[in-house]
Amino acid sequence: MSGAADRPGDHRPAVAARRREKMRRRLVEAAVFVIAAKGPGGAVIEDVVAEAGVARGTFYKYFETFGELLAEAKMALGGELVEMVIAAECRNEDLARTVARDLRLFLATAQRYPLVGQFATQMGLQGLGTGNLVHEVVPAYLARGAEQGRFLRMPQSLAVDFLQVCMIAVLRRDCAGEAPDHTAAVAALLRMLGLAAEEAEEIAVRPVAPLEAPPGSLIARSEVVRRSRLGAGEG
Repeated sequence: MSGAADRPGDHRPAVAARRREKMRRRLVEAAVFVIAAKGPGGAVIEDVVAEAGVARGTFYKYFETFGELLAEAKMALGGELVEMVIAAECRNEDLARTVARDLRLFLATAQRYPLVGQFATQMGLQGLGTGNLVHEVVPAYLARGAEQGRFLRMPQSLAVDFLQVCMIAVLRRDCAGEAPDHTAAVAALLRMLGLAAEEAEEIAVRPVAPLEAPPGSLIARSEVVRRSRLGAGEG
């Protein structure tokens, strides 16, 4: 005989799954806020569980290591930033110009909200698995660009990896105060995709204004915490 959990209309498994997801998100947000408050490399598990208001044992029910939590926090911030760029996208535009504009918007907005770059610096190439939003969006761009004859045909996974690694490298230099040339980076990526050098430079040089994170977003809320730390003279 089937148990109560198998009966039609029993919502307990779904409710439990939502609770688990809510707690996981709570820990991720706590990690972001702690790092915003203490700076890169200044957070430990004890800080995160205190911020989340849970016991240390609860942390290990959701994450095996602190690094795993940080990787997910990085993906959460990066995912929000990618969503902002997509929402601002111009439709029915040449694919090469769209990609260049999106890359410039990503870099300019990350520069406006440095915590995104700080996570990239701290985590390096961690968090670049196929579960992130970039892997859901970019391949379609690349495929359409190849169909239009704008981009070279190449393994999409390889092109996506090139794009992500370059973006992380530029963000790392931004965080280090090196003032990397965003235009040169985007032009190089366009050349990698198959554009001639002159056209790549002409497209990449077009300026963009950084986007503003929605007030309720994780990026916007963590920026308030980060600025409070800076205002208090802590870095």
